[in-house]
Amino acid sequence: MMRTRDDFLKQWTYHGLHYDFQLNNEPPSWADGNPLSWGNEISKLQFVEEATAAAVSKDSRLLAIAFLSRILIYNLFNLMLLNELVGHPGVVDHLEFSVQPLHPDHYILLSHSNLPHPTSSQLDNVIIWELDSLGHPSCKEHRIAEADIERLTDKALTAVLGKIKDEYSFVVDYMDKDKLYNDIYDSILNARNKYLARNLITLRGSILSRSVSTITNDGRLVFYRGNDPTKTIAFDIVTRSEKFALIKEFEDPYIGFNTVALSQGSRLIAYARHENTLAIVDAQNGASLIDIKEDHSIGATIAFSPNEQYVAYSSGQFLIVRRVSDGSLLFKVPLIEGRSFLNDLCWNPSGTLIAGGGSAMLYIWDASSGELVQQWELKADEMMKHYLAPRGIQWLGHKIAFKSVDWAVNVYDTVENRKWRFFPDINTKDLELANSQQRLLLNQLHYLPSRNQLLSVDLDNAVRFWRVE
Repeated sequence: MMRTRDDFLKQWTYHGLHYDFQLNNEPPSWADGNPLSWGNEISKLQFVEEATAAAVSKDSRLLAIAFLSRILIYNLFNLMLLNELVGHPGVVDHLEFSVQPLHPDHYILLSHSNLPHPTSSQLDNVIIWELDSLGHPSCKEHRIAEADIERLTDKALTAVLGKIKDEYSFVVDYMDKDKLYNDIYDSILNARNKYLARNLITLRGSILSRSVSTITNDGRLVFYRGNDPTKTIAFDIVTRSEKFALIKEFEDPYIGFNTVALSQGSRLIAYARHENTLAIVDAQNGASLIDIKEDHSIGATIAFSPNEQYVAYSSGQFLIVRRVSDGSLLFKVPLIEGRSFLNDLCWNPSGTLIAGGGSAMLYIWDASSGELVQQWELKADEMMKHYLAPRGIQWLGHKIAFKSVDWAVNVYDTVENRKWRFFPDINTKDLELANSQQRLLLNQLHYLPSRNQLLSVDLDNAVRFWRVE
């Protein structure tokens, strides 16, 4: 039977839990005061515009949040606005922080945008901003006084109308002054942005993934896909040049996943070299270390263990973990029948557990044996499961945190068997609409370890802070 758009949206939302976490067959208890609805957060930033991307610096000091082509930088300790970054072509849909290689107290901010164009299939831009400790551009030339666009527009409009009146006085009364004002405003804004963009590092290409890091921990290398679909380029920020390229040898370079996983120590890279081959290479020079062949294609997510000794990934309907040293198999376990999709994998800090998010489900496996020790599953229509995968999965010590399709933040303590839930007080129709328009923001969940808080970018144009303790 043919499904209508309304039928689709009704399934693309939260219908409750089919299976919850548990420990020793005991259901989890609620943390004090939980569950909590929006309005009970510790603090929040409220915006009028709809955010398109966000990122938190690794030291939890700065928040970068994008609104179309503008990026605002906030101090997370006092929630004060520090700076506005302008000059980005297109709408920003991804942000990511790292440190500056030569100045550890300064920051690298990577932003990505896609600029649709009728005559070109490739107008993606990766911008690398070099920021000081206060979130301002490090480049002195970029620190020009912000042009007062409205003042300049008024001045230009007065001059234009004066000139027209002197020579063609009868025309002025019939002109659309608002349109003329807006045209001048846009022209001045574009001119300023082009001037500011001169000093940015601009890479013509796209990021590889919105769920894994594309910058090495030392802030030296950025990985992106250029115009050649067979190449993943490693760009050196210090020398401002291509260092090496990872070659994708697929029969059709436009198919397959483009995930590149960096180890936590930025020593190793793993990526799909062929449809069925996982390649592990040296992150400093791109030298091949080992190729691992599988019976099925390499999936969308790859993750190294914290000690860099193991690599986990999906292939076909299996989770596979292998030793990095020689590619030997540690374990290969099937996913639950009918749940063959994994979009996230992450190891806990001690390297003893692996969490994976898939089709309406979150798995937690024992990292030494592959035993499924925990699972969380939504009620879902069979055809809609892969749309309802949990997002923003991350470990907070022995707690696991993630966002569900109803825009709630969920946290589970694997040791104490407790759970937290911070959910929107919003009607189903609004949720359905939001799920179809703002799905990328489901990934925007960030942990602030120094304060034991979670930061969530939400569908009502707010950034909320929740305490988890």
